[in-house]
Amino acid sequence: EAEWDHCETDQDHCETDQDHCETDQVHFERDQDHCEADQDHYEADQDHYEADQDHCETYQDHCEADQDHCEAEWNHCEADQDHCEADQDNCETDQDHCETDQAHCETDQDHCETDKHHCKADQDHCETDQDHCETDQDHCETGQAHCETDQDHCETDQHHCEADQDHCETGQDHCETDQDHCETGQDHCETDQDHCETDQDHCETGQAHCETDQDHCETD
Repeated sequence: EAEWDHCETDQDHCETDQDHCETDQVHFERDQDHCEADQDHYEADQDHYEADQDHCETYQDHCEADQDHCEAEWNHCEADQDHCEADQDNCETDQDHCETDQAHCETDQDHCETDKHHCKADQDHCETDQDHCETDQDHCETGQAHCETDQDHCETDQHHCEADQDHCETGQDHCETDQDHCETGQDHCETDQDHCETDQDHCETGQAHCETDQDHCETD
């Protein structure tokens, strides 16, 4: 009768673990969809999985404490799920920032190209005025005043050209800064993805524990 009671108790534990296992399975499938893009890192995570397998074998020797441990793992799995969702939100936010910075970069690049066109046009005006100055120099006695006026225009256009060149360089700096922001946001996204992979490993560990409890129940 004691053995029978013990078996019924283990059966209850098994049913409870099975419910936990089914819930973990739902979480696992949902996390699996999120982590399809990270399958290339599976081989690196295999060593971590094997270490967790050794940890699971250690828990095998503590059969009486498996129930409490299973509940703790369940709470941990829920916390990891929340963490994974928060990391996913952070990843999406960083992606939005990255796209915004990219748009700023493209806008600054357009400004830079526009300033370059302005600079080229001012340079052409300067060269044209220089030609006028040389022509008026040939008629120095009658056109000295015109030559000085054209020289003033040339200097003014030169200042405009230099100012446009400064605008172009400033726009280029803005573009490089936005590009750096974009790369930083991408790094944040990759870090959040790593967090999601770690949470996936925790869920797989909880699944292994549930399978171990199922084996104990069948043995009893």
